[in-house]
Formats: sequence, C-alpha cells, structure tokens
Amino acid sequence: MSNFQEFCTKLKTALEVDFADEGATVDWLKREVKDLPAPGILLDIEQLDIGEDEGDGRLPLECSFAAFCILSICTTNYELAIKGFAAKVMALLRYNSFGLETVSIPVNLSAEGVDFTPSKAGYICWAVTWQQTVYVGEDIWSGGVMPSEVKFSFTPEVGVNNEADYESL
Repeated sequence: MSNFQEFCTKLKTALEVDFADEGATVDWLKREVKDLPAPGILLDIEQLDIGEDEGDGRLPLECSFAAFCILSICTTNYELAIKGFAAKVMALLRYNSFGLETVSIPVNLSAEGVDFTPSKAGYICWAVTWQQTVYVGEDIWSGGVMPSEVKFSFTPEVGVNNEADYESL
C-alpha cells in the first residue's frame, strides 16, 4: 500500500505548501475533533472502490476525497472568503497527480457549503470533493517482457489443450 500512503503524504504536503501564506493548518480529519483549525483544511477519505483495471496486476483503488475548508466567522467578509479558499484548493487539485505515475487526474471536482453542528459555532466550512484513482502495488509489466504476440480463440475451444488452434491477432 506504499503507493497509496505516498499519495496521501504528497496531497497533504502540497496543500501545506500552497496555503502556508494563509497560515492554514492542513491535517487528516480525526473523528474526535474538538478544536477546529481556522484557517484550516481537514482531509478525509470518504469512500474506497475498485476502479477500472489496467491489466497490469495493480489494485485500482478509486478514492473519494473531501477537503473541509474552514474559516472563522471573524474573518473579514467570511462568506466570500470561504468560497475563495475552496476555489484555491480546487485550483491546486485540478489536473494534479502530484508527480506520481500511479495516480490518475482528479475527476468530479466540486465544492459546496457544509453545515456545522451547534458545538462548532463560529466557523464556516466548505467541502471540496473529488475522486482520484490510485494504482496500488507493482506493475507486473515494469522491467519485464511485454507480449510480442497475442492469440485468441472462442469458448469452448480455449485453454492449454487448445493452444495449437489459437489464431493470432
């Protein structure tokens, strides 16, 4: 799972660098959050699915992410500022695979306002959501020999006993 962990680390680091001037805290969401960082970005992986198989032995892990952008309502013009904050996150994510060949470009990138519970009064939040596929594991074709000839047959004339009857593509 090192490809996945490397991607998560690069995602967090890219946000920390991009938002350093704003003094934003970037971290992974913990369910027991008591104090919210403001300004801050809390990252979460909301869902993991199997993506489209590339046929190379790697697990195509389709990840649904959320970046919760948080500002204090003491921020000047906070209603507009939070939208700009979320837009800056979207600009960083757009077309970004974070220099990893094992990660696809983000799709379904969007942002919307999120309601907080009364215990979190004093903050405004927008969630940026997207999906990105991370190919986990080793590519069985890297450093190996690619097939030079492809043959086929139709069922039921398949398998080792029928190899002599296969046709070339």
